[in-house]
Amino acid sequence: MVIHRKNFIKTYFPTVSSQLFSKTNSKRPKTVNVVITSSKLIPTVAKLMMFEMNEHVSIQNIYSSSMTGKKYCLQQIKDLFPESKLAFLGDGADELELLKSDKISFHKVNSIQDLQKLNSTVTQDFESLFKPNSAQVSRSHG
Repeated sequence: MVIHRKNFIKTYFPTVSSQLFSKTNSKRPKTVNVVITSSKLIPTVAKLMMFEMNEHVSIQNIYSSSMTGKKYCLQQIKDLFPESKLAFLGDGADELELLKSDKISFHKVNSIQDLQKLNSTVTQDFESLFKPNSAQVSRSHG
């Protein structure tokens, strides 16, 4: 089956992401979803609204690392939620490196297949979401 990229983004990404958010929120009712983006805040909020993800992420839990860096944003989150288990989803090696030192779980998400795999894993073993360094990111050399 060939899916046009625009239809893929509109249909599949929000659906699978919402399923994942719903599962984590139902298994842990006090779950707080946080977004760290390297983009500016306004475009990020707009994308969350466009993909109907704003019901899962409160606006006060959206951080932009464009001026401060991801390490600073991570520290803010750890300070706000000091007793919480953290799990991060991202698309790069820089996130993995940042989180390794804190032994925080990182899940690589570059595609719908990555989200589907994570969704399936969470269904089978929810606590695996929080295992440190449970996913690896390969570095490309070029």
